[in-house]
Amino acid sequence: MKRITKLFGVLLAFALMFTATAVKADPFDYDTINGESTKLKKYLVVDKNTNIPGVTFSFTVAAGAAVDPGEGTLPVYAGTGSPTIADVTFNAGESADAATALDADEGYTEKIGAKKDITINFSSAVYDKPGVYRYVVTETASTEPGVVNDSQPKRTIDVYVEDNNGELVIAGYVSYEGEFTAAPKQSYTPNGAATDGYANGVPEGSGDMTKSNKYVNEYITNELELSKQVTGNQGDKESQWEMKVNFETLATGYNVKYAKVKENGTPISEPTYTDYTNNSAITLGHDDTYDFIGIPEGVKYTVTETKENQDGYTTTYTNEKTHTYADDDEPEDVLLTVENNRQGVLPTGVMAATSTGLIIAGVGLAGLLIMRRKKDEDED
Repeated sequence: MKRITKLFGVLLAFALMFTATAVKADPFDYDTINGESTKLKKYLVVDKNTNIPGVTFSFTVAAGAAVDPGEGTLPVYAGTGSPTIADVTFNAGESADAATALDADEGYTEKIGAKKDITINFSSAVYDKPGVYRYVVTETASTEPGVVNDSQPKRTIDVYVEDNNGELVIAGYVSYEGEFTAAPKQSYTPNGAATDGYANGVPEGSGDMTKSNKYVNEYITNELELSKQVTGNQGDKESQWEMKVNFETLATGYNVKYAKVKENGTPISEPTYTDYTNNSAITLGHDDTYDFIGIPEGVKYTVTETKENQDGYTTTYTNEKTHTYADDDEPEDVLLTVENNRQGVLPTGVMAATSTGLIIAGVGLAGLLIMRRKKDEDED
């Protein structure tokens, strides 16, 4: 009986030792947390005085690659869950301004821009320990005519999870341009730029990667300068000419803009551009010019003069009266002058009769003068 009791005591001691060892191996068990959401910025930039087009941009998001920690760097884990990212839509004609274009890039001094948020939802993600959880966002290349895609379609999003008094918290997010494959440094930068995607206290990135929390797309458009010239010795330079421009295949809700930029050969210092109602009448006098801007790629224009080749005028076009702009992301400026020429030659019979009459009248006058002079001499 004593042997059994002794054996039981030994087994109990071993059990207690095993339990203590197990507890010591895993001293703390975090409660998992779910991801939240963050935002990137989307800019669409167009030429000054033109309209924002209607266009939608799409994105995907996937887990990035894990990176083992090294000296002075943090561990990087592949992002968990199935995060979602919403499409971004710009509506035709929505407001744009110069300040937004400069926010997209300080080089856009002659542009205007519009901005939208790109929302990434990480709520399906589950984080169970401190570290950096990495995701890669990729923009789907737009096939919309005239849209120039961002030069770098990828952004790396690092989600920083930290221990806050024994509880896991999401400290913030850092976004890099391109696909970042290195581990970030452990150094901290209290920049407080949470609105830009860099939360207070989030570690700096390492390597040559550049932080970027935005995508920038340009929209390339074309131009038509339409001028009038009245020529010929019978051309009436005070006359006015009605013309129409039809732009085919314009997207619903999108308008080309136009302004009178030259009057009677004199440039207008500050032309006012307004939406052009497609195929509506405009009036040009001699040496006037209208400027049409914001013409999308792939659009075809046709210029029509209401009184073409009428009233003795011959109408000619110095360039194509019908033209389709190429879909090549290169702006094209078409200069088109519509010339109305009217010439008149006086009948030669009228000129001959007039000349003969003048000769006869001259001879008669000379004869009278001679006769009068002779009479005066005789009286003397």
